[in-house]
Amino acid sequence: MRRTYYTATQLAKLLRVEYSTIKKAIEKGQIKAYRYAGGWYRIPEEEVQRLLHQYGIDPNKEYLRPSQLAAMLNVASDTVVYWIHTGKLHAVKTLSGYYLIPKSEVEKLLNQNKAGS
Repeated sequence: MRRTYYTATQLAKLLRVEYSTIKKAIEKGQIKAYRYAGGWYRIPEEEVQRLLHQYGIDPNKEYLRPSQLAAMLNVASDTVVYWIHTGKLHAVKTLSGYYLIPKSEVEKLLNQNKAGS
């Protein structure tokens, strides 16, 4: 049976972080990876699935950064982060510590605001 492996770049795209974040996490032992000749990393599929689950990221969903949502709503980014902290808005926290807001949550928020108007 053949195993599937991902490159560090592919994992970075799935987790919505920079390649350097993945590389640092591998070097710290936070991500299980194999290093091949030439210095390239390969991450087993089981590890990729573990990380997606751990961070709550669905590769099939679209996400916005707080600054993007703030620009859409004409509010400060701090306001969006406050909504996340108070539970008004659901977000996932990435490996690098940044928030990502699923577009479905944005639609819920916009519908709540319309209903409350």
